[in-house]
Amino acid sequence: YAISSCNKNPGVKQVMAKADENIAEMRQMEAYGTIAPGGVYDTYGSGCQDAVTKGQAEEARVAQLAASYRESQKDTLTKKYQEFEARKSVFAAAGPTTYGEMYSSMPMVNKVQSALANASSTTADSQQYYESFQTSAVAAGQALYDSYTKEDGQSYYESFRGGMPVGKPTWSSTGVASKATPPAPKAPAKEESSDE
Repeated sequence: YAISSCNKNPGVKQVMAKADENIAEMRQMEAYGTIAPGGVYDTYGSGCQDAVTKGQAEEARVAQLAASYRESQKDTLTKKYQEFEARKSVFAAAGPTTYGEMYSSMPMVNKVQSALANASSTTADSQQYYESFQTSAVAAGQALYDSYTKEDGQSYYESFRGGMPVGKPTWSSTGVASKATPPAPKAPAKEESSDE
């Protein structure tokens, strides 16, 4: 915490910072060598161009300079449009990214949207779809009604038609045969003593 070293890096930190710079430069050179094994990797023609035949490096340098000049002559609108198109192609290759695209890519949504083109068939299909729900609901309701209106639950079901029953339903009010109350257990009889 010395005041004299507030704005100075210690020696080890300076050495490591320089090492980081060298490592970063080395990694960049390795990347250049990987993407361009022939030695041509600089877009703007300011790097060293390797070649195997006479004039090959000069041709590559001139071609890169010409391409760089043509790129610099483009207006901002054209360059931004190219950037937008490139990004759009990347997103298109990656698949749906927004909720709207995910929704549109759903098979059922596409099926419905494709069916909307033909109004008459859509009306018939939707009517059939609705009727299938209606019949299934009626069947389910009938099954539920039948389960409540069996012989042992009829009176209990009827008690709900006029509102909730006031009293707690008993065995007799539900239609179930009342069970006989078992007799109370008798006290065991005293044995007579035979000590006479």
